[in-house]
Amino acid sequence: MKTLVNAHIVQFSLWDYETFQISAGGTAIIGPNGAGKTSLIDAVQIAMVGGHGQHIHFNAQSVHKDARSIRSYALGTMRSGDGENGVITRKRDEALSYISLVFQGKDERDVLSAGICIHATVTDSRTLGLYVFPGVALKLEHHLEEVGDNSKAPIDWELFCHHGRNLSRSAGREPTITSQPESYVRELLHNIQQSVDARRFLRAFGHSINLKAVSSVGDFLRGYLIEATPIDKRGTLQHIKTLRALSQQIEQIKEQIVQLEAIEKSYARVGDLRRKAAVAEAVKLQFASESAGEVAANLEKELTELSQSVEDARRDLPYLEELQTSLQNAYEALLQEFSADPDAQQPAQLLSLRQARSSNVLQTLKEVNRISLQVRMVLQEISDNCDGETSPWIKEVKQNLDIWDGWAKSDHIASVSQMEQVLDLLRRVNPLLQENLESARKIASLAKKASRSSEGKLKALSQGNRITDGNVAQAVLLFANAGITCVPVAELVQVLDIRWQGPIETFLGPHRLALLVQEGSEDEAVELIRREKINDVTIIQPEHLKSEIDRTVASDTVAALLQGENKVALAYLRRILGRMKRVETAAELRREDRALTTDYMLSANGGTKRIRPLPEGRWILGIKLTNEDRSAILEENRQVLLMAREAEQREGKLASASNNLQSTIQQVTKTAYEVAFTLHRTALTELNATPDPDTIPVPDRVAVLQLNLKTAKSEADKSKKDYETRNAEFTKLSTNFDNLKPQLESRREEYQKLQQQLAEAVADTDWDRELANAEYSRISAMDNEELGDALEDLYSKRQTWLKNISSIEQVARDDFIDFINDHSIELFDERNDWRLAHKWVTSHIGKLKDSTLADYENEAQSAREAAEESFQSDVKFKMREAILRVRQEIRDLNKILETCPAFTNGEKYQFVADISPAHKSLYELIVNNSGDSEIDLFSQPETQVNIMALLEASESGQDKGNNPLEDYRLLFNFDLQIRQDGKVVDLLSKRMGVASNGEHRVPFYVIAGAALATAYRIRPGAERSGAGLMILDEAFYGMDAQNSFVTAEFLKSLGLQLLMAGPDSDVGKLAPLLDNYYDLVRYGADVFVEQVRVKEPARRLLSSDIPLLHQELLDAQEAQLIANVQ
Repeated sequence: MKTLVNAHIVQFSLWDYETFQISAGGTAIIGPNGAGKTSLIDAVQIAMVGGHGQHIHFNAQSVHKDARSIRSYALGTMRSGDGENGVITRKRDEALSYISLVFQGKDERDVLSAGICIHATVTDSRTLGLYVFPGVALKLEHHLEEVGDNSKAPIDWELFCHHGRNLSRSAGREPTITSQPESYVRELLHNIQQSVDARRFLRAFGHSINLKAVSSVGDFLRGYLIEATPIDKRGTLQHIKTLRALSQQIEQIKEQIVQLEAIEKSYARVGDLRRKAAVAEAVKLQFASESAGEVAANLEKELTELSQSVEDARRDLPYLEELQTSLQNAYEALLQEFSADPDAQQPAQLLSLRQARSSNVLQTLKEVNRISLQVRMVLQEISDNCDGETSPWIKEVKQNLDIWDGWAKSDHIASVSQMEQVLDLLRRVNPLLQENLESARKIASLAKKASRSSEGKLKALSQGNRITDGNVAQAVLLFANAGITCVPVAELVQVLDIRWQGPIETFLGPHRLALLVQEGSEDEAVELIRREKINDVTIIQPEHLKSEIDRTVASDTVAALLQGENKVALAYLRRILGRMKRVETAAELRREDRALTTDYMLSANGGTKRIRPLPEGRWILGIKLTNEDRSAILEENRQVLLMAREAEQREGKLASASNNLQSTIQQVTKTAYEVAFTLHRTALTELNATPDPDTIPVPDRVAVLQLNLKTAKSEADKSKKDYETRNAEFTKLSTNFDNLKPQLESRREEYQKLQQQLAEAVADTDWDRELANAEYSRISAMDNEELGDALEDLYSKRQTWLKNISSIEQVARDDFIDFINDHSIELFDERNDWRLAHKWVTSHIGKLKDSTLADYENEAQSAREAAEESFQSDVKFKMREAILRVRQEIRDLNKILETCPAFTNGEKYQFVADISPAHKSLYELIVNNSGDSEIDLFSQPETQVNIMALLEASESGQDKGNNPLEDYRLLFNFDLQIRQDGKVVDLLSKRMGVASNGEHRVPFYVIAGAALATAYRIRPGAERSGAGLMILDEAFYGMDAQNSFVTAEFLKSLGLQLLMAGPDSDVGKLAPLLDNYYDLVRYGADVFVEQVRVKEPARRLLSSDIPLLHQELLDAQEAQLIANVQ
C-alpha cells in the first residue's frame, strides 16, 4: 500500500502554486478562521474523489460557506466582512488549476501521481481531465511553464498530459487519463491498494472528513455506516389491488360459441384444403427434382470418369516425352561413339565412361525402388487396416504383399507386367475399400449416436431419473447442455393399484417418457429437437392441457388409478387414457367402447384385443432406481464408449488407407513405371556394354557397339510412336470432355431451379410434413408407368381444391366480420388474414368456454397467492436480509469498539439496535420464518391494514421519512451504550446534550476510522508498507487532549494516515499527534505558509500532562487527596 507524501497545488484558492509535504505519522493544517486551512483539506479531498460532486463533502459549518464550490476555489474567491454586508472578491478571473497527489510505497521507486485539472471562469467551470501516472513522482515544476520575467503559469493541459504519459511509459507503466470520476477513482485505488471497493471507499472517506457535525447516534448509523437498500413494493401493491377489485361474474356466451365454432369449422376446412394443395405442389416438384438430379448425377459421373482419363493422359505425356528424348539421346550418343575410332580411345576415358554409367544405373534404380516402395506401403496399410477380413480381395492383397516383400528382400525388380498386375489389383480394391470405409463411417455415426444416448441416460441417472429410450436420452442431454431442466412424466406419476401397473404401462408405452421441461422453455426445447432432428420425443405443452388440469375423473376409469403431485404430468397421462373404463368381463369389454382389464384385454377403436404385456423389468411409472439399475446403466455407458472409440479408430485407419490408395492410383501408372523401368534397363545395358579397360580387348568393342546402336535405334523409334499415339488419345478425350461439360451445366441449372422451387413450396406456411411424406410414399410405391398418371391426377385435384378454397374462405370471412362487428370487437389485420382470424376465433372460443364463476374464484385465489408470494419474495425476504445485515453491521462495529482502549473515566462503548415499538408488528412479520407456523400476510387483519397503508403511502410518496418500507432502518432505534467494568452506565443519546469535552464523539471517530480502514482493505495485525489517507476537518473538535491522543493513536494503529485541519488554538492538542504541521497566516489575498516539524522532545513535552501517558500524575493527585483528608 502507498502513502501520500506530497500535494501540489496550482491556481487553487489563494495559492498560485505550492507543494505540501504530507507525513505518514500525521500532518495538520493550522490557522485562524479564513486562513485557508479548510481549502487545502478540500483540495486533497477533490483529488481523492476525482471532483465527483456526489462524493465531495465541503464543511458547511465553516465560515464563508457560500463560497464553497470547485469554481470558487479555483478562482480564489474571498469574502471581506460578515453577513449580508460582506464583499466577495476573487484573486483571479480565470484559472487553470492543478491538484496533484504523490503517493509512495515501501520502495522509493514505487511511486504514483494522480490528480485533477480544472478550468474555471467567472461564469463556468469544468474538469479538463483526471490523471493517474503509475511510476511517476510529479514535481511542482511539472505543472508550470515559464512565461517571461521569471514568471510562471500553469502548463497547458494537453502538454501536461503529453509529459505525464511519457514519464509513466518511461517507467514501464501505462498512464490513465479520463474524464470519468468513477474510472479515475477505481484506477487510483487500484494503484494505492489493489481490490479496494470504490463505492465503499467513497462512502467511508466522505463521511470521515467532518465528524464535528454528528449530532445523533441514530442518524449517524442510518446515514453513514448502514447503507439503505431499496425495496420493490410495486408487485405486492398491484396484486392486493387486483385482489380487492376482483368480482364474481358469469356471462352467458353459448350463442357466441356456436357462431364461432361454425366459423372455426369453415376456417379449418380452408386450412385443410390449403395443406393438400401445398403438398400436391411440393410432391410434384420433389419428383421432378429427383428426376433432374438423377440425370445430372449420371452426367457428372460420366464427366468425372472422362476427366480422370484426360488427367491420366496428361500425366503420361511428359513421361513418354522424357522417355523419347532419353532414348533418342542414347541413340545419338552411341552413334557418335560408333563414329569415332575405338582404337584411339585411351583406357582412362573408358574408365570414366563406365563410372558415369554406373551412377546412372543407381539413379534410375532409385526411381524404380521409390515406385515399388509406394506400392508396397499401400498394400501394407490395406492389409493392416483390413486385418480380420475374410473377403477374397483381402486375401489377394495379402498374397501380393508377401510377394512384393520377398522381392524387396531379394533385390528383385518387378517387371512392367508385374507392376501392371498390382496396379490393376489396387484399382479393383479401391471401390471395395470405399465400401468398407462407408460402412465404418455408418458404424461410427451409429456409435456416436449411441454414445450421446448413453450420456443422456447418465445425465438422467444423475437427476434420479430412469430413461430407457435412446432418442429421449439424447434429448435430455441436449436440453441439459442448453440449461433446460426436464423430467420424464414417469418420474412424476404413480399407479395406485399394483395389479393395474402392467396393463397401464403397456397401454401408455412411449408416452411414459414424454418430457416435462421447465416452465417457459417449451418453445426452446421444441426448436432444439427440430434442429437436431431427434425423432419420437414428446415435449409436454401445458397450454394444451389447461382444460385437463384439476379435472375430476370418474372413479371407474383407468385414469383414476394415476396419482402425482405434478398436475401437468398427471393431466397429460390422464388425457392419453381418456375415459377408458376398468372392467373384468367379456360383456363389459363388449359394452364399453374404451376399456381395459388387468389381464391386458383392451377395447378400443371398435374392437377388442389382448395387448402384448410389457415385461415387469421395464415398468417405470413411480418406480425408483435401484443399485442394479445404476450399475446396468454405468456398464452400458462403458460398453458404448468403448464401442464408439473402436469405431472411430477403425474409421480413421480406413480413411487413411483410402486416401493413400487414391494417391497411389493417381501417382503410379503403368506408363510412369514403364518409363522408370526402361530407363533403368537402358542404363544397365549401357553399363554392361561399356568395356573394362583391363579385361576387354579393344577390337571386340566395335562389334558390341554396333549391336547396341541397332537396339537403341529400335527403342527410340518405338518410344516416338507411343508418344504420338498417347497424344492423339489425349486430344480426343479433351474434345469429348469439353462437349459434355455444357450439358452437365444445363442439367445442374435445371436441377437447382427445381430445388429452389421445391424449397419455396416446402417453406409455404400451408405445407404439412406428415401429409407430404405420406403422399410421397404412396406415389413412390407405384410402378414407373403408373407414376406419371398419379402425379397428373394429384395436380388435377390441386386445381379443384384451390377453387373450393376461395368460396369457403369468403363465407367464413363474412361470418367472422359480422361477428366482430356485432360485438364491437376492434380487429384490423384479422379481417383480411384468414390465419389470424382462425387463430383469434380458436383462442376466443377457449376464453369464452373458460369464462365461468369457478374461473373467477380461481383467479381471485391466484391473486391472493400472488400477493403473498410477491410480498414474501419482493418485500419480506429482502427486508429480512437487510435486517440481518443491520445485525451483522452492529456486531462488526462492536467488535471494533471492543478493541479500543478505555477512554475518559475508563469508559468503553457498545452500539445497540432495539426494535421500534411503532413498527414491532411489521418487524415480527418480516423476521418470522418458522415453516408451517409462518405468519401470513392475510392472517392478521390489523397487520394487513397497516401494511396496506404503508404500501399505499409508498406509492403516493407521503411521509417517506417515517415509512419503514421506504427505509427499513426505521425498524430500529439506534443508540450507544456507555459501559464501565462491563456494566451499562448510560446511553449516548442521553449524554450528548449535557456531555463536556466532546467525549461522546470518540466512538464516531473510532467507527469512521475502522470503516475507512476496512474500505482500504487494511487487515488488522498484518504487516503494512503504507497507510490509507483519512482527512479530518475540525479534527477532534471539543475533545480534550487525552481523548484526542488516544483516538488518534487508535486510528494510526488501524493503518491510517491522518491529514487534519484545526484552529491555531488547538496546536497544543494536535502537535503530539503529528510529525509536522503547516501554520497558515493570511493577509488579504496572500497566504503565508510555515512548515513546522514536531520533534520528539517537543512531542514529549506537549503530552506531559496527559494522565493516560503519565501514571505519576495520577499517583501524585491521589497522594494529595489522601493528604488533604488526613
